[in-house]
Amino acid sequence: MMFKSRRWLWATTALLIGVGLLIGCGGGGGGGSDDTPVLVNLAGIWQVEETVDGDCSGNDYPYSRIMIYTVTQSGNSVTMRDDLEDEEMTATLSGYTLSIDDTLPNGDGSITITGDAECSTDGRRFSGTATWTYTEPGYSCSGTRTLTGTKTSDARVDAGGDWSGTYDSDEYGVSDTFSATIVDTDGVLTGTISVPFIGMSDAVLTGTVDGSAITFGDISGQITFTGVITESGTASGSYAFDSLGDEGTWEAHRL
Repeated sequence: MMFKSRRWLWATTALLIGVGLLIGCGGGGGGGSDDTPVLVNLAGIWQVEETVDGDCSGNDYPYSRIMIYTVTQSGNSVTMRDDLEDEEMTATLSGYTLSIDDTLPNGDGSITITGDAECSTDGRRFSGTATWTYTEPGYSCSGTRTLTGTKTSDARVDAGGDWSGTYDSDEYGVSDTFSATIVDTDGVLTGTISVPFIGMSDAVLTGTVDGSAITFGDISGQITFTGVITESGTASGSYAFDSLGDEGTWEAHRL
């Protein structure tokens, strides 16, 4: 039997939630639904600690290890890559849960891994458990993997482009649209913003993006939007219109 101990991208995926590890972090294999809101951005570098238990012959269980994954995200589809092992796995993010259900070649057989992971609301931590089964002709074994992950650095999301969005007022019950043209220069945002309902048209925009956290608004400070932006070109969060004592939620997409 040629069982090869793999460093599962599940940790990243599951760790990612599967947002997907079944993660929040942010949204099994396959792309996420375009209709499911993206709550967190998991893109970045992750350190994952895992404990593996099982009944495969020739292995000393349980054992622990630390892995480093590069995670990319498109909508609710999360890809985790272990560059050292040259392995890659995808997961699906739903809310703050990352789920994975995938089969990978391994030695003379294959391993099927299924699991869920829950992510923190800021998308920087996760924990979860997966079950795995190794099969080859005439032999099989199985076990579990318990994982915890911490994002060590962000992959900064480029916020540049033309954006169209909507907002909902908590104070006045108003729902309306806004638009922005953003120039992203190393995380410093400039451009123009229009909010027709309050008479704002092509006002000078200012803001910043740090990792997946974005803040922007008009340069005079009438209205400020804060939230999370994803590599797939969606963003959402909360806004404040201090002069009217108004606040609420917003979401937008890049055109």
